[in-house]
Amino acid sequence: MNIAPGKNAVGNIPFDQARVDRLMEEAGIDVLLATSKHNTQYLLGGYKFIFFAAMDAIGHSRYLPIVVYEKGGPDHAAYIGNRMEGSEHQNNPFWT
Repeated sequence: MNIAPGKNAVGNIPFDQARVDRLMEEAGIDVLLATSKHNTQYLLGGYKFIFFAAMDAIGHSRYLPIVVYEKGGPDHAAYIGNRMEGSEHQNNPFWT
C-alpha cells in the first residue's frame, strides 16, 4: 500500500479502547491482528475500501485488510490494505 509521508497523530479512536484493552488483558492477548470484515470495520470506525464494498474480489488473490492493535498502544496501531487505497488515505486518513 502507498503510505503518505509522515504518520498522523493518533486521532479519535472510533471504538471503546478501554473495553478492548480490558478484554485483551482478561484473555491474555497482547496484540490483535484483525482480518475479518466485521472486526476491521469495527476497529476502523466503519471504514471499508469502496472498491470492495459491494462484493469480494474474485481471482488468484483475495482482499484481506489487516488491522494491528497493541493493547494500550494505539500509537503503534497499523493498517495493511490494498495498494489502491493509498490516495484515499492521503485524502481522508483514519486513526491508525
